[in-house]
Amino acid sequence: MPVLKGKELRIVGFLCNWCSYGGADTAGVARAGQPTDLRIIRVPCSGRVDPLFVLRALLNGADGVLVSGCHPRDCHYAAGNFYARRRLEVLKQFLPVLGIDGDRFAYTWVSASEGQKWQQVVTKFTEQIHKLGPAPRIEDAEPLLRLADMTLKPLRPLGTGQNAPLEELKTAIREKLPELECVIGWQQGYDAAHAAPLFMRTPEDVDKLTWGPFNTPNPATYLPSYKGKKVGVVVKGCDSRSVVELLQENLINRDDVTIFGMPCQGTLDMARVDAALGDYRSIDSVTYAGDAAIVTADGREKPAMQEVRYWYASQEAREAHDAANRRAEELLTLPAAAEKKTPLRVTHGDGALGVKGEDFEILFSRYDGGPVSLISGGREWLWRAPRPAYWRAPTENDRGCRYAWEGAVWSAADAWQRCTDFQILSESERQVSVRYTYTSPVMPDLLTEITYTADASGYLEVSCLYHGGPGRPQMPLFGLRFATPEPLEQTSWLGLSGETYPDRKKGGVYGWHRECPEIPYYLVPQECGCHTDTRAALLYSRDGSELALEMGEKPFAFSAIPYTPWQLEQAAHREELPPPVRTVVTVCGAMRGVGGIDSWRSDVEPAYRVASEKDIAFSFRVRL
Repeated sequence: MPVLKGKELRIVGFLCNWCSYGGADTAGVARAGQPTDLRIIRVPCSGRVDPLFVLRALLNGADGVLVSGCHPRDCHYAAGNFYARRRLEVLKQFLPVLGIDGDRFAYTWVSASEGQKWQQVVTKFTEQIHKLGPAPRIEDAEPLLRLADMTLKPLRPLGTGQNAPLEELKTAIREKLPELECVIGWQQGYDAAHAAPLFMRTPEDVDKLTWGPFNTPNPATYLPSYKGKKVGVVVKGCDSRSVVELLQENLINRDDVTIFGMPCQGTLDMARVDAALGDYRSIDSVTYAGDAAIVTADGREKPAMQEVRYWYASQEAREAHDAANRRAEELLTLPAAAEKKTPLRVTHGDGALGVKGEDFEILFSRYDGGPVSLISGGREWLWRAPRPAYWRAPTENDRGCRYAWEGAVWSAADAWQRCTDFQILSESERQVSVRYTYTSPVMPDLLTEITYTADASGYLEVSCLYHGGPGRPQMPLFGLRFATPEPLEQTSWLGLSGETYPDRKKGGVYGWHRECPEIPYYLVPQECGCHTDTRAALLYSRDGSELALEMGEKPFAFSAIPYTPWQLEQAAHREELPPPVRTVVTVCGAMRGVGGIDSWRSDVEPAYRVASEKDIAFSFRVRL
């Protein structure tokens, strides 16, 4: 194939030796026409492609870079393409930060037998690069920056107590501030040992500026978003190198940036601090006496770090947020439904019990271990019988703290449970109540009871009881799970906004919220979609029908996503998930937190774990 529309461009391709390189060879043997812009570099595995390879190619004159490897689970080295997938996806999102068009980079999967697909991939990518045109060349910039006119006294290596130089810095910023859009610096984060970015636009903002060994975030990273505007930045020596790099890459204009330089104060050895303090939640203050650092922790206010809802908000803002949520809880309710008066019709069959009311029908099966049909408003809402839920897909934090392995018995108990008893508790024209009892061969002493009470007024009361037992690991969750026959159009709930968990909910806004059942774009599919403190949830089918779930004695947590926990757990990448054919709804009375308060290896705080030794009971109502 000839050069596409004009001058030949420089495209670099990193191809896996075992698959994609073979696919390119197959295309060549088949004499499939291909653009001549691509220059191929063969690597043992796509996992060998360091993101810096791509960056160096683009920064040194390449107009585009293509990485191609084996299909997921077909890697010659078992998991190399999985590592490549994670790195390259992050790189693609990072390229615009460097001023490089993300469309100049792509990665794909082509096997050795897919010669035709390789032809399509390389042709499409080459056409894409030709539309973008030649990549802009990075010109050498002067490595010198304008410094603010200020003379600062040298500071001690650990001297956060040196207030005089800090006050001089604040004064210099206040004098320059009217000329600048803002000045980027640091302020105290959620405790005294952590710093957060500070964007100073008023003299009051300057008062929040801090300086010390905890000013580790690099404020220079925010400069590209202010290109074309007058802006100032407070930097240490090492941060100034980042500014020079931004200049060389033409991401900022030299004349627009004012640098406020401060000598580096060194670092504080947090490992020694942790060893000295033992178990603590937050650091209250760090002061210096000579060369000694004095650290105090856990003062009057001791919030669990997992509960911090907005780390950079004031106490007044938090109190106002909570007050607004309390007012919303008092005002917002689920509209009352018209009471149904038609008596229930009960039909006994061979291993089944049918209940028919006004505009609803329920079929309780003895052999299937639960209700196998729930028709409301002329629509079927159950694909199969609901079952108790004990397991959720592990999160990255669960894997990091090894809970995914320590609690794996609950996955088996959830997947291999069985119904051992079915009882009809009551039967009349106004009310029918049945109870199912469940256990599991992997945990013989496991006992869970689900009681369904159908009322002629148009409600199905669902009561769930888990009987605790000694020696069991912590539970991921306890609830009831069911699937709809086809995907839901959307869900609506009365509760906190966004995805919330017991240790990730303080920033939620109380009210009515809507979403389409889907999973977030995580690199690795995992537990997601939970909404805690829910008072009501509405499920909407594609034809507009709705099914309402209402809380019993206390709010519940629920999720509605297209996949089961095991489908999420088994998929290493999003593209391995099957097309959605149903929506999996889980209503929970207890949910484990997600952890990770200081790193992805951090376990969940004790207050947000689900103890399996104790009984767990909750209930909710289905409006029919």
